[in-house]
Amino acid sequence: EELNVKNVIFTDNEKEIVNYELKPNFNMLGQKYGKDMKEIVSLLQNVNVEAFKRQISSNDKFLLADGKFEISKEDINIVEHGNEGYSLSSGKNIIVSLNTQLTKSLKDEGSVRDLIRTVQNSRKELGFEVEDRITISINCSDSFNNALNDNLCYFKNETLCESLFRDESNNIGNYEKVNINSEIVHLIIKRV
Repeated sequence: EELNVKNVIFTDNEKEIVNYELKPNFNMLGQKYGKDMKEIVSLLQNVNVEAFKRQISSNDKFLLADGKFEISKEDINIVEHGNEGYSLSSGKNIIVSLNTQLTKSLKDEGSVRDLIRTVQNSRKELGFEVEDRITISINCSDSFNNALNDNLCYFKNETLCESLFRDESNNIGNYEKVNINSEIVHLIIKRV
């Protein structure tokens, strides 16, 4: 909830969320094999990463070209790549993959969360008590109003809003002007 994550799925199969790539450490390999670097880079492109990781962890070395080249852990960087549309982080034998694709519904919810934060700040500035119930008049675009209506229960619960009235008139002189995700919204907040 604190991270705004909707769903968590646990898996023991890292292949579902991460792809590995073997990247040569050219400084180390160059010192060891110099003129053979081109051949080593070519051979590494065909190495199974899982086999490489297993052999390195058990023998501290990996043999290429039937033992012609002995590769150590320091000679190679294992680079992690998340699936498309996912951000990846790992450490201490844990890999976390976060879906970073924002749907319209998630964007709308984010806008409503920003409005909630704005209303909470206004409540403090107006000297309202934490338990005070409020009413809100709002002047906003149709798209913002739709986002608010789709998340209305959540909005009302978080702000202790008893009623929300949409004022579509151009008479917004007494309204507080706020910017929510590059959209101008006008509010009047009153204690019940």
